[in-house]
Amino acid sequence: VELVEENRPDVVIIDVMLPALPGARVAALVRERMKKVKVLLYSSKDEAELKTLAKERNADAFLKKTDDYAALLSEVKSLLR
Repeated sequence: VELVEENRPDVVIIDVMLPALPGARVAALVRERMKKVKVLLYSSKDEAELKTLAKERNADAFLKKTDDYAALLSEVKSLLR
């Protein structure tokens, strides 16, 4: 979260399964502190669970790790518009 505050990116891609602090919690903290940053949750969880988690944490988008690089790039470009 500190890195996001220091660097002020337009988009943050957060792995839901971070080892130190759950990605969903990181997403919530980023959203609380920096409302303009777009948040994309990235996970190997099933799509329904990931969609629910993204909605609960006010993420702007979500993507499964099984999706290819082109899908990730497309989603980021979409968030930047």
